[in-house]
Amino acid sequence: MESSCKSALPFGLTLLCGLSLVWPCGAGVPRLETQGSAVHLLVHEAPMLILGGELGNSSASSARYMAPHWPLLKRMHLNTVLAPVS
Repeated sequence: MESSCKSALPFGLTLLCGLSLVWPCGAGVPRLETQGSAVHLLVHEAPMLILGGELGNSSASSARYMAPHWPLLKRMHLNTVLAPVS
């Protein structure tokens, strides 16, 4: 169990670094907080559970292509979508 927590930490740090680039000033930057052996993501000082999905490499190639997919992602109750950007 301990090794899975360690492997998730770099992802969390990457997530926080990415959010800090686009987060509004004064909004309280998201952060990781350790409580015992668990690490929690705090957003606006409240715990956040990421319900995420990942798009394929060429899926986000255009707004036109993605237009019919946004309603499906919304019905899936996702609050995070990982999309490649180049």
